[in-house]
Amino acid sequence: MNDQICEVRFKAANKGRAVTTLGDLAPGRTRGIQVVLIRREDNLNDPITDFELADGDLLVVVGREAAVDAWMHDETCIELDGKPEMQTNFGASSAELVEVMIPPHSSDIGKTAREISLRDMHGLIAIALWRDGKPRYDYVREEVLQAGDALLLYGDKRNTRGFDDSEAGLFWLQEPSQTEAPRALRHLGKWVALIFIAVVLAQVQFPAKKAKQLQ
Repeated sequence: MNDQICEVRFKAANKGRAVTTLGDLAPGRTRGIQVVLIRREDNLNDPITDFELADGDLLVVVGREAAVDAWMHDETCIELDGKPEMQTNFGASSAELVEVMIPPHSSDIGKTAREISLRDMHGLIAIALWRDGKPRYDYVREEVLQAGDALLLYGDKRNTRGFDDSEAGLFWLQEPSQTEAPRALRHLGKWVALIFIAVVLAQVQFPAKKAKQLQ
């Protein structure tokens, strides 16, 4: 998979043109870049077109590295969150990614990610879904979940590390680490999330086979 996931921050003071809503940053979508989530302090918001951006808002985006770099170069109001040498998980923020699977006979089958209240009850939000060998980013929280689906969840470390997957009817693909990344790994920079995602994509078929055996 060539897409990367990273965080960029909106800087109102750096606006080179009139940018007040997410829709004003539409050129990002034409480059193959997609905003999947907007984080404002502890609030996780859906990326609707007329969402009014405020200074310091954090945008979680998906796209190719070169495309994201070009987008930030053209749009002076957005910048990578934190310096590369500071990047662990999602740079200067306190967020990280975790992956879960929908196991057979889960009470979540037939519901959407929005309906199982991951955001309201656990402070986590689904930003990608893996099904039939392909990742999906559009309207992930409206997708009706099936057994074997894998969800990529985004949230504060306090929430990811305190999340009880069995209580939510889910199954860990890989449990979140309870410790920070070693300093020696921090040179990997802003694309460190790709490593984590690549591991998930490599592993997702194994849990799916295991799930069939449990049926």
